[in-house]
Amino acid sequence: MAMIDNRGVSLDKSMRQSFAPQNLELFMASDIFKRFREGSSEPSGEGEDESGISTAYRRIREAEILAAIDRLPALPLIVQRILGSLGDEKTDARSLDALISQDMVIAGRVLKLVNSPFYIQRNTVTSIQQAVALIGQRSLRSLVVAVSSRDIMSADISAYGFEGNGLWLNSMVTAALARRAAELVGVGRDVCDEAFVAGLLRDVGMLVLGPIMKAKGLVMDGTTSRGIDIIDRERSALGFDHGWVGERVAGKWKLAESLTLAIGRHHRVPSSLDDHQRRLLALLRVAERVAYNARAGVGVNHPFDTAIDAPLLRAAGMTTDGFKTLVAEAPNIIETARGEL
Repeated sequence: MAMIDNRGVSLDKSMRQSFAPQNLELFMASDIFKRFREGSSEPSGEGEDESGISTAYRRIREAEILAAIDRLPALPLIVQRILGSLGDEKTDARSLDALISQDMVIAGRVLKLVNSPFYIQRNTVTSIQQAVALIGQRSLRSLVVAVSSRDIMSADISAYGFEGNGLWLNSMVTAALARRAAELVGVGRDVCDEAFVAGLLRDVGMLVLGPIMKAKGLVMDGTTSRGIDIIDRERSALGFDHGWVGERVAGKWKLAESLTLAIGRHHRVPSSLDDHQRRLLALLRVAERVAYNARAGVGVNHPFDTAIDAPLLRAAGMTTDGFKTLVAEAPNIIETARGEL
């Protein structure tokens, strides 16, 4: 029987065996579990380096970070308009169709994704209006963000242990797992779609820090100081973390406040959040850690935490049976996401 440890397991038979519901008790009882920690997401760089990474790269100038953010491509204009029209009561299926159809590439990708196993439909969906009628405006927004972010998320951030288009694959898997987790805890469709988009864009800060790290010859992996959160390692090595940077990317893209919160705080959950916000972040953490455990898009020695424990599941509102269902469905979700590459 394959053991699940912090390095994860393959997506083949070993993953299916390790994620089988009958082995979940072993998974949850192992010593990889840690507390659902709270804390700040402000960059520090103070104190000793506990990550095992040289401090020679510490204290990158903030101006360098901001300049790198400025160089990131903006979200397509159509996507910006879709996001901006979300709260407009005058927006209907016809107006959404008119907006999305202005970009035939995005429209084609949306219809392909609607007809994929992510959205199982009895009949083939052939138009944006039909898609809106079947899955709703918010779900359609999620798909537009997903397909339009594909090119941006395909950047080389191998310094974090991602392989090829690994960031996009990992983001799609985490998004799908987050939405499925939200469904399993019984929240509304709007929250499920919010969880999907949050899972998709949570690590956009790595798009900025990854190239900087690569240029400086810095690689983060799991061969040293296993168990130290990636946020702590980034702060120690660079003086900034991808949550802090991601909040500023979200500002550049004019993303919604709830999505900006998820991007900036999914590793450090402030105690001041309301129940809805805490649940969303907890669902996101459960999803991303299942994805990292399965090595979706990352190598064996990836540096990311895979710890899931009872306090995290309680914060997400997830029962043991619900978690069993999620991990049992994970292999199919990952294989579906690979088919969308």
